[in-house]
Amino acid sequence: MSISDLQKWSHLCDVPVERIDSDVGLLIGINVPKAMEPWDIVSSSENGPFAVKKTLLGWVVNGPLGLSPTDEASNRFVKANHIDVQSVPSLEEQMRNQFDHDFNEGTIDDVPQPSREDRQFIDIMTESASIQNGHYVINLPFKSKEAVMPNNIKQAEQRLASLARRLDKDEHFRCEYTKFMDKVIGEGYARKVPLEEIHKDDGHVWYLPHHGVYHPRKHKLRVVFDCAARYRGTSLNDQLLQGPNLTNTLVGTLIRFRQEEIAIMGDIDSMFHQVHVPPQDANFLRFLWWEHGDTRQQASEYQMVVHLFGATSSPSCANFALRKTAHDCKGHFNDEVINTVLKNFYVDDCLKSLKTVNKAKSLVKDLKDVLHRGGFHIAKWISNSREVMSSLPVDERAKEVKDLDLDQDTLPIERALGVQWCIESDIFRFKIVIKDQPLTRRGILSMVSSVYDPLGFLAPFVLTAKVILQELCKLQLGWDDQVPNGFQDQWCLWIKDLQKLSDFKVDRCIKPPGFGDIQSAQLHHFADASETGYGTVSYLRMKNAEGKTHCTFVMGKSRVSPLKQTTIPRLELTAATVAIRTDKMLKDELDISINQTIFWKDSMAVLRYIRNTTARFHKFVANRLALIHEGSDPDDWRYVNTKLNHADFASRGLPADSFLQRKQWIEAPEFLWEEEDSWPEAPSEISKEVIGEDPEVKKVAVRTIISTTPTSESVVDKLINRHSSWHVLKRSVAWILKIRRELRRKVQHKRKGGSDHNEQPTGYHSHHDSDKLASISAQDLDDAENAILSYIQHQSFAVEIDTLRKGRSSVMRTSYIRKLDPVLDNGLLRVGGRLSKSCMPGDSKHPVILPKNHHVSIMIIRQIHHELQHSGRNHMMARLRERYWLVNASSAVR
Repeated sequence: MSISDLQKWSHLCDVPVERIDSDVGLLIGINVPKAMEPWDIVSSSENGPFAVKKTLLGWVVNGPLGLSPTDEASNRFVKANHIDVQSVPSLEEQMRNQFDHDFNEGTIDDVPQPSREDRQFIDIMTESASIQNGHYVINLPFKSKEAVMPNNIKQAEQRLASLARRLDKDEHFRCEYTKFMDKVIGEGYARKVPLEEIHKDDGHVWYLPHHGVYHPRKHKLRVVFDCAARYRGTSLNDQLLQGPNLTNTLVGTLIRFRQEEIAIMGDIDSMFHQVHVPPQDANFLRFLWWEHGDTRQQASEYQMVVHLFGATSSPSCANFALRKTAHDCKGHFNDEVINTVLKNFYVDDCLKSLKTVNKAKSLVKDLKDVLHRGGFHIAKWISNSREVMSSLPVDERAKEVKDLDLDQDTLPIERALGVQWCIESDIFRFKIVIKDQPLTRRGILSMVSSVYDPLGFLAPFVLTAKVILQELCKLQLGWDDQVPNGFQDQWCLWIKDLQKLSDFKVDRCIKPPGFGDIQSAQLHHFADASETGYGTVSYLRMKNAEGKTHCTFVMGKSRVSPLKQTTIPRLELTAATVAIRTDKMLKDELDISINQTIFWKDSMAVLRYIRNTTARFHKFVANRLALIHEGSDPDDWRYVNTKLNHADFASRGLPADSFLQRKQWIEAPEFLWEEEDSWPEAPSEISKEVIGEDPEVKKVAVRTIISTTPTSESVVDKLINRHSSWHVLKRSVAWILKIRRELRRKVQHKRKGGSDHNEQPTGYHSHHDSDKLASISAQDLDDAENAILSYIQHQSFAVEIDTLRKGRSSVMRTSYIRKLDPVLDNGLLRVGGRLSKSCMPGDSKHPVILPKNHHVSIMIIRQIHHELQHSGRNHMMARLRERYWLVNASSAVR
């Protein structure tokens, strides 16, 4: 099959299939349907073939390629063009990258700067946003204002036909699907396409295929409009800007949810659908559907008039509208209400904690009013305060509490952003459903990934399972190979322990009941590392007005050590950088004023590194020390004995029994509950400087130059420094050398017994000699230049010249000109390398090496600059390197 075969069929002209001369390497059976699952289809036409556009393995063309469009299809066969998918990262590669990814601690702030597309998105939002009929109307953020889309109604019809077959087979699915679509149309989120626009085909029409997806936990059907469906090389999502991430962080939202005693949680109804699109953009959101789900009728054309679930731009559009609602209401509501909209929403979920019941009641009321101004309706409220719940209308409560007797019935367990919240006792708990997974790497990874713990309550326990996965990764077993017996025993023991976590509980609120306002707060970060892993744990130490102290767990992190073997000091230093990053994140997310931050380490080597101000470290250590010094002061770091360092659990792991009984992970160290004068003190050895034998300290090469030149400025140096022109200096030196040669000639002549009585007095010469001394030749200038360059090279590169004169092939490793592969040519150091065999001039192939800051180098640069009449830096650099190679010339040439 070739391109010429496809050219016979107009509908397949755009399918980019190339000829691959290769044997069959893979046969796909029906037991791997995912490999052949079609992502899109180019329909058949005129009895011709159809194309499955993009399966996992590439393009598949099916049909009678050998016939012309007018021939009858007598023979049917299949041809497939295999596309290499090695560019898609394998699960193995992703797993290894994950083990090594966390080890790369490069910067404190990971927040990316907005891209040009992000700025374009914000401009579109700002310019188009307006309130109409009580809702924000915002344009679809197209990448190009001249976006033109092919008419893909055939694709929508094919997908609808496939949907009809499923609806006819499954009556329950039909009822759920029809109910959802009737709600979408009945609520006004979609409408029928006006008759006068049905046949519109100006490149601004697009049809969205749709399908149903069941929520895995709620078992609730959601209809998803497939904005990623591709037709003729494009999709709606391809044409839309995704926009910046305007959503608050999940971890930050949960941390703020723990700050006060009264907790409330609500949900915005159909958040995306509350933001409308202008009429001209609705044509890009068309879809086909039967009235009341009756597949026997002719499908009608509808169009969405709101931003919909499935578009890549919808999350950013909805969050922009939500945040704009808050900004537009500033001055009309108090700051706490506005800040709640800006900081306490994660997409459509609101999680807020307050000090008193009255504040909670007032906030709920004001929050509903604020959101109503932007067209949003928040409901499904739930709270740990029965009084707050009683103040809410029944229809605005969460369905779990609508039928409860708030005076007697027990409040249920609800999920707060995925974390199980036992509302009655106001605690977080963990009840993990253990699924029957095969004893393979794939099964183990699936089970470990199902443990949802964003705040790191279970970090030491989960580390044990991560270590098993890493060891299996080292064995290079297949993903579906049975794991060895020894690992099976370890895994079964971990699964057994996992069931015990149903007894593990953590208080939601970081303050005990009746603690009152916080007068002072400290963050304490403990960091540790071992051969197994490394991690941190952070505690908040608070004091109230009465002077009472309370310490609480805030966050924990535990990571396996990288696959590549690394020294313990480096792992300890990396753990310290994790603590720095955690500190910055917590200070950004907590709505509590932090008076002091203290970091605790049991590694004296790392503490010496942090406090050292003189040693130069290798790149790995130096980069992480720079990050530590950027985020903290050396005095913030203190020593703690390993037995008191709770981060030791994060670096080594804990079995379930120890984790549950000792509670040394969740509960802060005992000394933090006491006054500061009883805290651990550092040993005296810690104040000592880093010893020179430490392998992380750079060895400084000291170059000793033996020279007969006096320490004071020599006559030659005075001569050079008194000149400001390279050409004039060369003429001066040329005259000196010329006169010196003549004087030497006379001395040698006398030593050979020559008579002087016939010679003229000094200053008088023969006509020939007079001509020679009257002017400077080009050769004289070249000799003078070589002499000057040789002199300054012996000043700057004496050791290198001596090394090469001894017959060695290269200079020492510590030399900063080693990368130039210097060679000695007639007493001058020149750049070596492979250009020796080129046809370039000799000086260009091997330019003379010069030091950057020498006065001669500056004069040469000035001379070339004058000759080129200030023609620019690049031109000047090119001319300079025709004869000379200045070390770090880029910074010298300006």
